Amino acid sequence: MNDANKSSATPKPKEDKGDPRLRNVERFGIKFDHNGRPIFPKNERGLFILPKDEKRLPFFPVDEKARPIFPYDYTKGESAFPVDDTDEPIFPRNAHNKPIVPNDKNGQPLFPKDVSGNFIFPLNENNCPIPALTLEGLPVVPKDAYGNFVIPKIVTEIL
Repeated sequence: MNDANKSSATPKPKEDKGDPRLRNVERFGIKFDHNGRPIFPKNERGLFILPKDEKRLPFFPVDEKARPIFPYDYTKGESAFPVDDTDEPIFPRNAHNKPIVPNDKNGQPLFPKDVSGNFIFPLNENNCPIPALTLEGLPVVPKDAYGNFVIPKIVTEIL
């Protein structure tokens, strides 16, 4: 067979896989801001909520390293926590089911606070407050205004 008679196959263009974060959430209709941060939907009170997948279940977008991507609050200039239907903050979990918190604009772990200014800790299976992990996987608790660590306390209710 003559090589000149063979039709030369045109090479297929390589697929541009792009940013893995975009692939993760693009199919759910999430838009991105000019800094590449996903724009999270908000509830009627103006609090961030999680987007919904095709089964209408909330999900946390993740980056290329499977770390959660938190909503960004431009008024505070740092990450924020999405809330559930009762306006309680949602802590994303890693592959080991450990809660994760982002860092604030000063590089310190960011924990949500209640209306009284008390830190809200993630809860374990027994509804006991527990420390969280940073995005890097290090265990962490928040610090108060004086730089002291705030340790979660088990709250018992007197009946």
